Amino acid sequence: GVAVGAGPITGFGSIIVNGITYDTSSATFTRDDNPSSQEDFKVGETVIVKGTIEDDNTGAVAETVELDEIVEGPVSSINEFGVLTVLGQAVTISLDTAVDDSCPASLDDPGIAAVEVYGTGDGNGSIAATRIECKTALEVDEYEVNGTVSNLNAGNFTFSINGLQVDYSSAVIDDNFPGGTSTI
Repeated sequence: GVAVGAGPITGFGSIIVNGITYDTSSATFTRDDNPSSQEDFKVGETVIVKGTIEDDNTGAVAETVELDEIVEGPVSSINEFGVLTVLGQAVTISLDTAVDDSCPASLDDPGIAAVEVYGTGDGNGSIAATRIECKTALEVDEYEVNGTVSNLNAGNFTFSINGLQVDYSSAVIDDNFPGGTSTI
């Protein structure tokens, strides 16, 4: 049948997501809406795999593998429990979180211009990080946050995504925005 899997990459030899090994020999790979290849992907990055699978979860074949980080931006704080705040989003790190070699020993190092976080959001607005990569100022071209809009004030052109207040009065709405370009 049709297969859609979403989760962190846990291994390769094709691609392993949620314990299922997908054959990727004819798959199309996309990173941040740009064509890519499997060699560009890393363990811990959260992906969406679309393809086919047998009823007993064998014979999985990926048609597409898509990746986009959940948040990318500067670390504004780290609390005593090691929870990062990135663009108003609470990011929880566990022993299973893959931290890239690009990161220094401490994620509040002033040399980090931004962190790129892969993971999943929970119902409370917290992100469980599965992978974190660090960026220098020269590597950062934009910040990004994904989440559910709340506190929409269409008259003032503002909304929130968890702890981030967004003013979109001067924004050009992306054509991929749910609901179209005229509605938030």
